[in-house]
Formats: sequence, structure tokens, C-alpha cells
Amino acid sequence: MKHLFSIMLVLAFLLSPTISQSQTSLGRVKKEVKSSDKKRKSKTKKGNRSYSSSSGSSNSSILGAVIYYTTGFVFFGSRKHEEHLNNRRSPYAYFDNYSGNYVKNTGDDIPKKNGVILKVSDSFLYSDENLYANHLRAKIHPFNYAYLQFDYVEFVEKAPTGDEVENLSLFNFNFCYDRVRLDKFNLGWTLGATYIGNDVNLAGVSFGLNAEAFMVKNISIESAIKWSHINSEPVNQFEVLFKYYFKRGVVNLGYEHHVIASQEYSLLSTGLGVSF
Repeated sequence: MKHLFSIMLVLAFLLSPTISQSQTSLGRVKKEVKSSDKKRKSKTKKGNRSYSSSSGSSNSSILGAVIYYTTGFVFFGSRKHEEHLNNRRSPYAYFDNYSGNYVKNTGDDIPKKNGVILKVSDSFLYSDENLYANHLRAKIHPFNYAYLQFDYVEFVEKAPTGDEVENLSLFNFNFCYDRVRLDKFNLGWTLGATYIGNDVNLAGVSFGLNAEAFMVKNISIESAIKWSHINSEPVNQFEVLFKYYFKRGVVNLGYEHHVIASQEYSLLSTGLGVSF
């Protein structure tokens, strides 16, 4: 009996690492995001608010106006003073063998795209034999000055034991504005929401930056980054893409890095896209 008990202890010791390692990193992400403290204490300090007279209210109004117009200029610019903001969205990159996402507003007879411009792309992401993903993206341009972007990344990971597969669905919904609109370069920001599906079902506000440079004929480099927090856990995404355009189609090759809770994922990407 004593020997049997000793054997059971040895087996428990040997099997415990295997059991702890059987959980996938995606499983740990879900657990961390769901178990983060949702009830963070927000201390509201009720100080003595005493406004001396109407002059204080007037000063605050002036300060508010200064902040409003300064912020508006930084984020949106002035079409009156910045000529590049009047450049038109091109039907698709290199449609004239020169222009990128925008066309100089020179008054020439440049073809215009009637209605909504839709850009759809899909990329396969690879980390290793146990972790890969798929990234589906859609950009909707209802008018010239801003657009909407939807991203859906589906992560798939095999457990080290090979007995189970874990999935994690990451969604991004963003309003996008290009602050710089040159015919060979554009730079902008995004504001929206990030959502983790599956059995997490939580969302958070996101902010991001993106840029694309059109260097030589039919080739460009695009980069984007998004920051978000879901239930106090970081959900950050970075990507860089090398693109080759042909007519309305595009082939891309790149790299993506995701930080979700305590886990980090680096993946190579390759995919196709089309403009309608």
C-alpha cells in the first residue's frame, strides 16, 4: 500500500506539467480578459467648486473654444488652408499608373467613381504549426472625406497535446479619417471599438493610426496600429503590408503583431484584395 501511494505521487508529479501545458495561450487570453477586475473603484473627489463670478465662466468658455478649434484643426485640418485635403479618393490605386489612394485636385478630367467604393481583402496569417489565423477586412468609402473599416481576425491554436483546438475571434469596427491626402502618401487615424467573441463577448474603445506610401509603380507599403483595452486588459494590434496592385486587385505580403492580455502573437501574412 505504501509503494502504491508513492507511485501515485510520482505519476501526479510527472503528469502535472502536461496538464498545465495542455491549456492553449488563447485559452489563457480568454480566462484573463474575462477574469479581470470589472469593478475597479473610481474615486470621485467632490471638492469645493466655487466660481467667483461671471468672469470665471467667460474664461472657461474662451479656453473651451481654443481647445475645440485647436483639436479640430489637429485631427481634421482645414480644407481652406490645406490644399491636399481637397484631393479626391481614387477609384483604385494606380488607376492612372501614378496616383495612390488620392488624386490631385487639378481640375483635369479625372474619372470619378460613382456611389460607394468598397475594398475587400483576406489574408492568411501563420505563426507556427500550432497557431495560425485568418484576417478579413472591408473598407467602405461612402464619400470622399472619411470611410468605415471592419476587421475580423480568427485565431486558431492547437493544444500542445494535440487533443483540442482553441479559437478566438477578434473584431474591429472603426471610423477612419485620412489627415494627410497626397497622391503618393496618406496618413490618418481611426476611432472605434474592439470586440472579442467566443465565450468572452466583451468590447472596448480603440484608437489607431495608419499610413500608406506609394513608392514605385504598382507597389506600396502600408502600416497600421490600434490600441484598445477590454476589461482593463490590453488588446493592441500592429501590421505592415507590402502590396502589389494590378488593375482593381492587390496581392499583399506582410507581418502582424497582436498583444492580447498577457500573450503576444507574431504572424506572417499573405493575401489578396479587390476594389469595387
